[in-house]
Amino acid sequence: MLKTVAARGSIAAAAQSLALSAGAVPQHPAALRREVGVDLLRPDGRTVALTEAGRMLLQHADRILDAVQEAESAVAAVKGMVGTTATLAALPPVTMHLVSVRNGPSTRRPAFGISDPDCDSAKETPRMTALRTLLDGRQPR
Repeated sequence: MLKTVAARGSIAAAAQSLALSAGAVPQHPAALRREVGVDLLRPDGRTVALTEAGRMLLQHADRILDAVQEAESAVAAVKGMVGTTATLAALPPVTMHLVSVRNGPSTRRPAFGISDPDCDSAKETPRMTALRTLLDGRQPR
């Protein structure tokens, strides 16, 4: 809320942008002021501005929030196994099951890369083309 007050330049403008009452907004910066023991906002004519301590607090808060977002993304990547490579040799029935899992109703679809160990990796084989077509949700020709 302190960031919104600073960005908007007034308690009233911050309250309006946050869809809060003008009486609710000053409580947060006041509680922060009590906690840190220094003024975080100062009057600036008809508006308010951050003090040096307020600027420092917001800079650190932004870095902390960025670190939290990075941590959440890292955990989500591990949880979802994003970027994991698995090598699988499969007979056609198993391959068709994988295709049905990939193209099923789930909103989280695993990404599949396709390679054929029986041929040069730079060359696309007919079975690779057919599998890639199925994975794209189309019927092979």
